[in-house]
This record gives sequence, C-alpha cells and structure tokens, in this order.
Amino acid sequence: MQCPRCGFDHTFQTCPNCGLRSDTPAPPPLPPDYPPPHQHASATPERRGLPWDRRAELGTIPAGIETIKGVLLSPASTFREMRLSGDIGSPFLFALVLGSLGGWIAMGWQRLVESMGVGSQNPWGQLGAAEGVGFACGALIGVPVGLSVGLFIGSGIIHLCLMLFGGARNGFEATFRTYAYATGSTAPLAIIPVCGQVIGYIWGIVAAIIGLKQAHETDTWRAACAVLLPVVLCCACLVALFAVFGAALLAAAGQAAGGQ
Repeated sequence: MQCPRCGFDHTFQTCPNCGLRSDTPAPPPLPPDYPPPHQHASATPERRGLPWDRRAELGTIPAGIETIKGVLLSPASTFREMRLSGDIGSPFLFALVLGSLGGWIAMGWQRLVESMGVGSQNPWGQLGAAEGVGFACGALIGVPVGLSVGLFIGSGIIHLCLMLFGGARNGFEATFRTYAYATGSTAPLAIIPVCGQVIGYIWGIVAAIIGLKQAHETDTWRAACAVLLPVVLCCACLVALFAVFGAALLAAAGQAAGGQ
C-alpha cells in the first residue's frame, strides 16, 4: 500500500519512511523538500582522509608532500578531512620518518656550527673523529626511538588534558593522528638554518590546536588549553629547577666567601 502522507510504498502497519500508522486519519501531505526514503537531512559527510592515507594511489612521496602542504598552509580544511580511526600505523609512520629526518637535520646544523668554533673553544680536539662517529650513531638510533616514545606520551597527555577540559568528543586515536600529522609535517622546517627548529615547534603547536578542534569538533579554547597546558607546566618546572639550582649556587658562594 502507499502511505497517504509521504507516498512511500510499503506493506507495514507503520510507514518506515515518515512513521504514520495505517489506522491514523490521513494528515496533510509533506512538503516537496521532505527527505527521500532511507535518507537523513542532516547526514554528516564522510571524511575522505589525508593524501598520506591514499599513498597507494598517489605515490608515497607525492602523498607525503601534499599532506605536509595541507597541514602547513591550510590546517583547518586538511584536518577536517582526516579520518579519525582505522589505521594508527599510517600516521605513526608519517611522523616517525619526517620527525626523524627533521631531528637529524637539526643535529647536523648544530654539529656544523660547533665545528666552526661557535660556542665551543675546542669542539673537535684530538678525539674529533671518534666523537663525530659516536654522535652520528647515537643520533641515528636515538632520534627515532625518542620520537616514537614521545609521540605516544605526548598525544596521551594532550588527550588527557582535552578530556579534562571537556573537549574529547572522539577517542584517543583521533588525538594521536592529529598530533602525529602535526609533528611530522612541521619537522622538515628544521632545514632552515638557526631558527628552523623553533619555527617548526611553534607552528606544530598551532597546527595541533587547529587539528584537535577539527578532529574532536570542539571549541578552539578547549583544544588550545589541551595543547598549551603541558607546555606551560614544563616551563614552570624548568623555571623552578633553575631557581633551586641558582639558590644553591648562591648559598655555596656565600659560604665560601664567609669562610675566607
């Protein structure tokens, strides 16, 4: 039979399209813009994913470049398309490769500056070659290991802070993916001499805030508090540590002066 309200053909006592019972007096017809059967007027569009998620189709290097460009230049629209779950290994690989590359570049710049005698009276000395080999081996292993641990610890702390401020509307994986893509995309900025690592760190914070807002569909201030609170606490701890050491040095200097 045909529903007298919406015209949907069915064989049930209650219309599955508009909910009208067959024993109910016929109401006036619905407007022409009523959603067609089995469709919702406010359906949320599906996220298609970042270019890195489609690297099998686009190619690994082009997909990585497009993802970096999206995060750096248009983070809001980029993270609006990011998938929130399904493959935690993909963003982890992205952040690990690019983050390690950025770390090695930054350490290379530092070593180059030291080799020129800036900040060190004798940077190489008699054991310069051995120190250089040890430095390279340590960086080759230590940077990716430290980055891997930092990705999970950092995203865990941020997600906890996001929960604290009531902005964690999606799971931990959404936070991890955002943090990983923000970290990996900004790490190559270390190629800029002297200030590249600082620029990358600052822009990484900005990208993470914008990304969390889009990934969790929350307020900007909640995302900003979740990202900045750990930074503020770390800075406060460092200031307190320097204050304690400074007070200890002053007390030791005072005792030495009194003893003379």
